[in-house]
Amino acid sequence: MRAAWQRRLRSTHARSDTALQSLFKKSPEEFDVFVEELLVPESWFFRDGAPFAFLENWVRKKWGPVAAGRVLRVLSVPCAAGQEPYSIAMTLLDAGLRPGQFVVWAGDVSARFLEKAKAAEYPALSFRGRDAAGRDHHFEPAGRGVRRVRENIRDTVRFRRCNLMDPDFFRDEPPFHVAFCRNVLVYFDAAGRRRALENLRRCLEPGGLFFCGHADSLPMLDSAYAGAGPPGAFAFQRRSEPAVSPGALPAPRRGSSRAGLRVNLPGLPATAARAPSTVTASSGAPVQHPVTADTPSALLVNARRLADAGVFHEAEALCGQYLKSRAPHPDAFFLLGQLAAARGRPAEAENHFRKTLYLNSRHPEALWQLALLAERRGDRAAAARFRQRAKT
Repeated sequence: MRAAWQRRLRSTHARSDTALQSLFKKSPEEFDVFVEELLVPESWFFRDGAPFAFLENWVRKKWGPVAAGRVLRVLSVPCAAGQEPYSIAMTLLDAGLRPGQFVVWAGDVSARFLEKAKAAEYPALSFRGRDAAGRDHHFEPAGRGVRRVRENIRDTVRFRRCNLMDPDFFRDEPPFHVAFCRNVLVYFDAAGRRRALENLRRCLEPGGLFFCGHADSLPMLDSAYAGAGPPGAFAFQRRSEPAVSPGALPAPRRGSSRAGLRVNLPGLPATAARAPSTVTASSGAPVQHPVTADTPSALLVNARRLADAGVFHEAEALCGQYLKSRAPHPDAFFLLGQLAAARGRPAEAENHFRKTLYLNSRHPEALWQLALLAERRGDRAAAARFRQRAKT
C-alpha cells in the first residue's frame, strides 16, 4: 500500500503526503487512479461452493414451483472481474431456468475490473479447486490457456459501476429476489457497514435471499434476516422490518464515485484495507501505522487476513499463537468462533463466542452470533435473550 502511495507521489510530483492528500480531494480522477492500484480482483468460479449449491436447490424447490412467469432478479456486488456473477448465472441455468427467466446485475466500484468482467476471459487461476467441476459446458477456449464464458451466459449478466456507500445505490431498479455480497463488509468500519447493509436491505424484497461471506462480521443481520441455509452457505432470508433506521445513518455525500479506503498512511483520515475490489466508509479518524510482523497484534491481523482468504487452518493456528503470546483477548476468541462457524462446527463456535463474552460481556458481535446459533438449533428463547443483550 505504501508502494502505491509512493508511486502516486512520484507521478503527481507532490512534495509531501499532505500535498498528495490535498490533490486527491481536488481531483476525483487522481484518487480513482490510486484506488485502482489498491483494489485486487481476487476471486474464482464457484468460490466456496456451498452458496451456489444452496442457490440451485432453492431455485429448484422454492422459486421454480411458484415463479408463475416472474423473472428472477439477482444482485452481485462487488463483482470484481466477473467470476461470481457468471457463476450465479451458470447455477441458475443448471437449476433449470432459461435465459429470459432471470437476470443478474453485477456491480463494482472499479471501471477496470468491469471491463475485464465484460470481456469474460479467464486464466487457469480462476478455476482453482473442485467447485467448478462439471461446469465445462459453460466455457469455450480462447487461446493461450484462457477460457471464455459462453455468450448465452454473458447475455444474462448486466454490469454497472456502483458504490455500496452511494445513497442511490441501485435505487432505480426494482427489488431483487437474491443478493450476493460476500467477504467485503468485514472491511468496512461500523458506520460504513450499517450504510451498506441498509442499501442492500432496501434493494432486496422481503423474503429475498442474502448471501454473505465467511469473513463478514454482521451483527445486524439477526435483526434484518433469518437463517435460511446450511452454515457453509451463509444464506439468510430478509425479514419485513428494516435492520436499522435510515435516519440513524450518517449522511454520505451524493454524486461521488470515489471510494473511502482504509489506508494506513499519516494524516489520511479515510479508513480501508487492501481487499478484493471493495469500498469502505471513512471513519473520520486517522489510522495508526500497520504493526510489524513479529508483534502479537500482527498475529491477529494476519489471522484475519488469512480468514478473509478462506485459509482457515492457518488462521486458527495464528490465533493460537496470539493467545499463547499474551493474555486472553476477546477479539482472538471471536475470530476463532467465526472460523469454527465457517467450518461447520457450531458447538465449537458457540464455545469461542462465550469465551469472548467472558472477557467482554458487552461484545455486540459475539452476542448476535450466539443469537444466530441459538435460533438455528431451535432455541428461540435463548436467541431472544442474546438479541436483547446486544441491543442494550
